[in-house]
Amino acid sequence: MIELNSELIQKMRLKEGNRLLVLDNEKEYKFSSINGVRFTNQSSEADGVLLFANSSSSLKSAFLKILKSIGTET
Repeated sequence: MIELNSELIQKMRLKEGNRLLVLDNEKEYKFSSINGVRFTNQSSEADGVLLFANSSSSLKSAFLKILKSIGTET
């Protein structure tokens, strides 16, 4: 399984001050920051999105959460 850590943040090419939206049906992430990258639950604030999905249904669920978030923010 992929772990959310500083190595993954570097691979995503996120920089200090960027915001990352993390969606995972199995785990809730409550990090303050990793390598200066902050975490958000608002898609409009996100500079990147990381989806953890173990099946097509969980992937669909994650995309629906993003679409719902975008719809409520506009």
